[in-house]
Amino acid sequence: MSDERVNVSRLIDETPFTAYQVITVIIGFLLLALDGYDAQVISFVAPELEKVWGTSSAALAPIFSSSLVGLAIGALISGPIADKIGRKTTVIIAVFLFGIFSILTTTSSGLGALLFWRLVTGFGLGGCMGNVTALLAEYAPTRIRKTVLSIMWCGFPFGATIGGVISAKMIPAFGWKSVFFLGGIAPIVLGFIAVFGMPESIRFLVLHGRNRNRIVTPLNRIAGSGSVSNHNDFYLPEEKLPGFPVKHLFTEGRALNTILVWIVFFMTLLLIYFLTNWMPTLLKGVGFPMGKAIIATAMLQGGGIVGTIVLGSTSDRRNPKVILGISSVIAAILLIVLGYMHTIGALIAVLFFAGFFIVGVQSNMNAIAASVYPTSARSTGASWALGVGRIGSIVGPLIGGVLVAANWSLPNILMLAALAAIIAAIGLALISRNLIDSRIASSEQVVVEN
Repeated sequence: MSDERVNVSRLIDETPFTAYQVITVIIGFLLLALDGYDAQVISFVAPELEKVWGTSSAALAPIFSSSLVGLAIGALISGPIADKIGRKTTVIIAVFLFGIFSILTTTSSGLGALLFWRLVTGFGLGGCMGNVTALLAEYAPTRIRKTVLSIMWCGFPFGATIGGVISAKMIPAFGWKSVFFLGGIAPIVLGFIAVFGMPESIRFLVLHGRNRNRIVTPLNRIAGSGSVSNHNDFYLPEEKLPGFPVKHLFTEGRALNTILVWIVFFMTLLLIYFLTNWMPTLLKGVGFPMGKAIIATAMLQGGGIVGTIVLGSTSDRRNPKVILGISSVIAAILLIVLGYMHTIGALIAVLFFAGFFIVGVQSNMNAIAASVYPTSARSTGASWALGVGRIGSIVGPLIGGVLVAANWSLPNILMLAALAAIIAAIGLALISRNLIDSRIASSEQVVVEN
C-alpha cells in the first residue's frame, strides 16, 4: 500500500477485530471497574464511620457526592488536556492520580479530610473515564462498536459488585481504611499495564503525526504486518458543524428530544447513585447485619451486568426506547416491592432484578442519545447527556441524606426512588426518533502527508 492515502477509519472498519484491540477493551473494562469499585465502597464504609467517628448518617451525604463533583470537574478539565498531550497519556496520568489520592484517603481522621480526599480522587476518575471510552471507540469497527462499548461499560457494575464482596470481608478484618488502600494499589498497577498495553488515540496520532511510526505500528497490528508503511498518507474524515456545537442539539426540531434525553439520564444516574450509596446504611437501619447488607447491595450491580448485556442485545432487535421504557416501569415496581422484603434471600433477589433493569437502562441510554442526533452532532449530544446525568449522580446521594435526616421509613424512601424511574419511563415514551436528521453533513479531513 505504498504511497497511497489511507482512510484510517475505513481500514479499522474493514479488518477483523484483533487481539490487540481486545487487550484495549480489557484495559478499558478494568479502568471502569475501578470507578464502580470506588463508587460502591464508600457506601460500605459509611456505617463503619458512624461507629468509629460517632457521626450521623445524614452528615455523610456530602462525602458521597464529593468524589462525583471531582469526577465532573476532572472530566471537563481532561478533555482539553487530552487534545494537547493525547488520550493515552491523559488516562495514565489520571489513573495514577486516582490511585495515589485513594491511598491518601486512608490518612483521613475526620469528615473534612475525607471529603477533600474523595474530591481529589474524583479528579482522577473524571480524567480517565471519558478519555478511555473515546479511545476505545476509535479502535472499534463500526459494525461492532456498540457491542464493544457495552462490554466495556459492564466494567462499572462489575467493579461495584466486586467492591461489595471484598468490603464485606476486609472491613471487619482490617478496618475501613483497607478498602481504600486496595482501591489505590489496583489503579497504580493497572496504570503500568496501560503504559505498555494501551495504544494512543489514533485520531490524536493522525492529527499530530510528527512521528509516523506511532501511526504505522498500531495499524499494522490491527490490519496485519506490512498493511501500511511510512510512505502512506493517513487521514480521518471528520464531519464539521458550523458554530458552537451544543446549539445543534436544539435546532431543526431536536430541542424537545434533547431535554427528554437529559431528563432520563438525570433520573437514571440519580437513582443508581442514590441506591449505591445509601442501601447498606438503610438496610442496616432496618435490622439487617452489615455484612449481609453489603452483599445484598452488591447484587444491585451484579444484576446490572446482566441487564446491560441482555437489554442491549434486545434493543438491537427491537425499538430500544420501548424496551428501556418498559424496563424503567418494572424497575419502579421492584423498588416499591423492595421496601417490604424482610428476609435476606428475598432482598438479594429483588435487588438483583432491580439492578438488572435500573443499571441496564442507564447503560443502554447511550444508544438512545446517539439515535436522536445526526452523525455530526452525535458525539456532542451523547457527552452532554452524560454530563447532565452526572448532576443527577451528585444530587442523588444528597437527597438520600435529607431523607435519612428526616427519618423517612425505608418503604417511603424507596417509593420516592420509584418515582425517578417512572419519570425516566415517561421521558423515554415521549422521545421521538422520527426527528433524526439524515442530511449529509459537510466533512473535513485531518491529514498526515509526506
